[in-house]
Amino acid sequence: MSALDLDILAEKTQAVQRHLRRVADRLPADASALLPLSDASDAVILHLWQATQIVIDLALGACIHFNLGTPSGYGDAFRRLEAAGFLDSASSDRLVKASGFRNTIAHAYETLDMKRVYAAATDGPRDLTTFLGMLRDRVGEDPAGIDGKTEAGRGAPRRRVRPSGPASRRSSVRPVVLLRRLLRSLVEVVKSYVSQEKERGIVKRLRRHQAITGTAVP
Repeated sequence: MSALDLDILAEKTQAVQRHLRRVADRLPADASALLPLSDASDAVILHLWQATQIVIDLALGACIHFNLGTPSGYGDAFRRLEAAGFLDSASSDRLVKASGFRNTIAHAYETLDMKRVYAAATDGPRDLTTFLGMLRDRVGEDPAGIDGKTEAGRGAPRRRVRPSGPASRRSSVRPVVLLRRLLRSLVEVVKSYVSQEKERGIVKRLRRHQAITGTAVP
């Protein structure tokens, strides 16, 4: 199974939409009303983090699916997609910032700036859904026809030229394909485990706040 297909994308898209609906439901009309350690802010932060994490996982999977190499980090996944022509620079910049905000939520939850949270919850969903739409339109393309590697790791992608003739047909393509599929499956397993562990950490932080404030995250 490939690292990314339409069925997986549809399932992930539905999950993102559910989380973003919860963000919209709990987001106050005014930024000043989003108070730290409150029921509303806990819900907004948790569901925004989960939606962003799903999109990041899809970006990592897209880099593997389209043969763009292994990203060095979350932000690098969006930069590689930009270099291969999947994203424009403005969208890539915003998604890189979103991945940085996701890291802040995961590692510095207690010190979050509520103004930044409100801005991310207001503007971020548009970028996430636009990215999902782009993947839906492009995931059916032949991954073998795209190569985003350049000398500096950035820049315009090169189209692969497939060899032809009897010699190329006798080449050992099938073992390479099987190995690639195995590696993709292993990457998906590791990403799922890491995402679950990080989500557990955030939930634990929220539970500690709930014990103090007496609020509950839906």
